[in-house]
Amino acid sequence: LALWCDLRIMAAGRPSIGRSELNLGVPGPATSLMMLRERLAADVVEELVVGGDGCNAERARDQGVVHRIAEPELVLAKTERELARLAAKPAQAFAATKRFMLGESWRRMSEPNRDGDDAFLDCWFSPETQKRISGTVERLGS
Repeated sequence: LALWCDLRIMAAGRPSIGRSELNLGVPGPATSLMMLRERLAADVVEELVVGGDGCNAERARDQGVVHRIAEPELVLAKTERELARLAAKPAQAFAATKRFMLGESWRRMSEPNRDGDDAFLDCWFSPETQKRISGTVERLGS
């Protein structure tokens, strides 16, 4: 979801950002994977999705996953400044530009993807995946 944002700022020193569905035993949702392919280079998508280990803020910036990095205590202020800069642009032209740049992607992703949805749900509800998810929740809770 974050990849559709006009501005992505990550706190420096954060452990990682990435995709871990495969580690849990489920494929990434089809629409989500389509979005990744639209916004990031193929090798970056593969590393994030198949590797599933995430990346630190510097690597995320270098790969285009985030636009900027800020010290944790400065993230909010930096984000507000950057958003104000974007908000100052002419709204009608900004919206039209976004439609031209991403409209085809939005259209494709709004179409049903029954095969991808079924594969995701089949994996999600499998006993093996539910066991992995429960184990992850337990580890995160301790």
